[in-house]
Amino acid sequence: MAAVHAVVDMGSYRDAAAKLRLAQSVVSAHVQNFEQWFDYPIFKAGLRAPVPTMEGEEALRCSRNVLHRHEQLVQFACKSDASLTLRQIEAFYWLANLGSVVQAADKLNITQAATSRRLQEFSARCLLPVFATSRQSSVLTNFGTRVLKYCEAVMHAFGELRARRSDAHTPETVLHIGITELVALTWFPAFVRGLKEAHPSIVLHPDVDIATSLQEKLLTGQLDAVIIPQPALTVDMTPIKIGSTAFAWFCAPGTFGTRKRISLFALASKPLLVQGRASGITMIAQQLFSRAGLAPRQVFGSNSLVALAGLIESGIGVSCLPRSLFSDLVKQKRLQIIESTTPPKATYYLAFVNRKQSSLCSAVAVIAKKTCQF
Repeated sequence: MAAVHAVVDMGSYRDAAAKLRLAQSVVSAHVQNFEQWFDYPIFKAGLRAPVPTMEGEEALRCSRNVLHRHEQLVQFACKSDASLTLRQIEAFYWLANLGSVVQAADKLNITQAATSRRLQEFSARCLLPVFATSRQSSVLTNFGTRVLKYCEAVMHAFGELRARRSDAHTPETVLHIGITELVALTWFPAFVRGLKEAHPSIVLHPDVDIATSLQEKLLTGQLDAVIIPQPALTVDMTPIKIGSTAFAWFCAPGTFGTRKRISLFALASKPLLVQGRASGITMIAQQLFSRAGLAPRQVFGSNSLVALAGLIESGIGVSCLPRSLFSDLVKQKRLQIIESTTPPKATYYLAFVNRKQSSLCSAVAVIAKKTCQF
């Protein structure tokens, strides 16, 4: 596993070999052995640089956790020049949990002699005694009990990695994705159906919020990806264009008399109902007015587009809304679309910050592009 992650971190087999002080052929052999054990290709074929596959990203995430937990165990329990193998950790873990060498050997499907040897090696590498007696019993010292906690973390992490192998049940990949209300109200159901059909192992945990809030959650690691309009993107994000939608200015019928087309100057004379400064739609509208040197009086209406439409119908003010979403209210003459010289438009992107999730997010973006229809 260490060789695989060295290849990922260094960006090439040659640099990974130099870091590990191994021959490049040895590093390649370690990667091939890991792929054979995992039974999935870890890296995409035919590329000069090692780019992980979608399955490989999950294997790398899980295996990195194994390495991290193993490092914590060694730092706490071992002498300065010692380390522990996974086989030694397994033997200690199962002895402590099952109560005897016989049961631990049966669990590991090895001989009692092999189990005893691994336990002796484990004990010899530790800073302090882990067993309360000279015999290898399940009675642990206080130090041994603390070591066991670290071993449990290693075993749990390794169990998660092993569960992702193809000879186990098909593993699930959870993607925490943030979407705006507009996406949720329009094409998100079609997107979910398409994703389930193309990638049944991906499980979505959606979070519906305004654009800037989603941006913050992505940058702080609470979300894996977001679907937001262009104004909410930052230089820290990797964006993939999904699609565009047309917005329009809405008002209560008769607000501007019989005029069907008005200027931004006329719009600015009315209170502008907004979702809040963090809203993508608000940012788009602000950009249009600022380019014209205008600053209309803003009134916070609601973070809900549906509630905002109700406020417009009540004659409180004008607002920028998705054209297609409220076409029925226009037909019912409850709302009126104001044609302006500069109709607002929004381009939406799927964005992520962790490049190690690029294959997963790219696969999700393909489905998003196919189903995106505002």
